[in-house]
Amino acid sequence: HVFRTFDVMIVTPKETRDKLRYGSIQRIVSVMKSTVPVLVEVQGSAFEHFVDGYEYPCVYSKEGDKYPSLEEALDKLKDVSARKKCQEVGLRIAEDFDPDVMVKQLLNTL
Repeated sequence: HVFRTFDVMIVTPKETRDKLRYGSIQRIVSVMKSTVPVLVEVQGSAFEHFVDGYEYPCVYSKEGDKYPSLEEALDKLKDVSARKKCQEVGLRIAEDFDPDVMVKQLLNTL
């Protein structure tokens, strides 16, 4: 798998208004499934809700001070245990977005 050649993958939101408002969470989850630590840029309410809801630790933002800057986040990820935490939480998130799990949840609500 091509992603396994990287130590960390950075996922940024697409810059169109609809993608920022409603998110492009699938891109994040797809990379998380690869087991590579994912550094997520938090921009827009969908991304913020996603990372906060899962308490995802590997995030950065270009604006505000709620999240670390890119440089701060990358510096933190030099630590192997921080990358491992990204992987663990990322895989747990990816499991929640597994199609079988989502269908079961839908059927349970009906």
